[in-house]
Amino acid sequence: LQQHLHHHHQQQQQKRRRKNAKASLAFCAEMHVWCHDASVAFKRATSETRCTILTSGTLSPLKTFSAELGTRFPLTTQLPHVISSRSQLFAACVGTAPDCYTELSLTYKTAASLPMQDELGRSVAQLAAASPAGVVVFFPSYRLLNQLYSRWEATGVMNAIRSTKSSVFIEPSGNSSNNGGNSKGHNWSRSGGLIGVDVDVVDGGEVVVDEEDVGHALEKSERGGGDGGGGVVGVIAEYRAAIVADAVRGAVLFAVCRGKVSEGIDFADDQARTVILVGIPYPSLTDLEVRQKKAFNDRMCATMTAVNMNGARVMMSGAQWYDVQAYRALNQAAGRCIRHRGDYGAVILLDARFAYSERRACLSKWICNVMPHGSLNAREAVTKLQSFFKTAAELHGKATTESCSSRLETSVNNNSCALGAAARSNSKNPTQDGTHSTRT
Repeated sequence: LQQHLHHHHQQQQQKRRRKNAKASLAFCAEMHVWCHDASVAFKRATSETRCTILTSGTLSPLKTFSAELGTRFPLTTQLPHVISSRSQLFAACVGTAPDCYTELSLTYKTAASLPMQDELGRSVAQLAAASPAGVVVFFPSYRLLNQLYSRWEATGVMNAIRSTKSSVFIEPSGNSSNNGGNSKGHNWSRSGGLIGVDVDVVDGGEVVVDEEDVGHALEKSERGGGDGGGGVVGVIAEYRAAIVADAVRGAVLFAVCRGKVSEGIDFADDQARTVILVGIPYPSLTDLEVRQKKAFNDRMCATMTAVNMNGARVMMSGAQWYDVQAYRALNQAAGRCIRHRGDYGAVILLDARFAYSERRACLSKWICNVMPHGSLNAREAVTKLQSFFKTAAELHGKATTESCSSRLETSVNNNSCALGAAARSNSKNPTQDGTHSTRT
């Protein structure tokens, strides 16, 4: 009997070893079929009809749109907006921080700069305080949103925003159409923390989380939301409810270009009096599909060069296509602000690069027509923003701007104190370039 049991035990061990060996060799392969030429699908629509009309608020730039569809449009027009632009829309490029000397330019190289992150936070806090009702802030990607949010929590910027707005909400990435490179979705609570995750902020702004809690939170996210509100739909519902409950202070919603909030949601009237666009939302170059599309366009450009003189199709280069995707996403997000003839609001482009004419040419015409030349510093923008909302409320009703001035003063004081404290606590933690982590 003992020999039999010993033999059986050995057989079971061998089976487990074989099973473990197979599991270690297992892998998952995915095959994607991507159509890099939109004209393939569009040819049928044009070949079987006598007339094809395309209409949208985000077709510009029209020349590149025509090139992508491989179709010549003999009649094109860009119609004016239904609103009276000067009295119902304020648009501006904010290229300098409240300190009046830091240039706000959120590129791949500058995104990791702590002084840049801090000045962006101060700018957003003061602009939000000067805006009545709802404020929607769009970021280029979920990765950058999370990075800035963590830093702003550490430096007190988020406390400054909460002191002037009733609530802060964050779009969960798991429910968007394009998560900007994130493979997992995150569900966020009203206070902005990851549901079920203990977050500790240590000296220097580093965020420490418990890995086991993160795992549980991500499992909830994959099941469709752990916030009890149905993911992004629940977050938007709470955001709208917060504005209805307190239209004077309003609320702030952090979202992402190319996400659900930027493309499929209607924020009329108080739901989005101000839209702040942080940086330029270029697609992630870590995305294989983006790299393949750029390479495809470059190959097509090389083969079409010889026939373009005969009136054949003109293809965008990979770099041109890459730029167009960024500005289409940006124009789409900016359109969340004005939703009907009687609506009014502000669009703030928080990046110094929009001061250049070649950048502005890619923006929607209704925004360009009211944007002053050059850029403003954050303090100038705040003053002009307050004046605009005061006038707009008198002309178009809904006077929700009565306490913006006092809230702005509170925000500036809280923000300055918070960043000053952060600068003192981080004075022993210089960055690699020798500058301090934060500065007042």
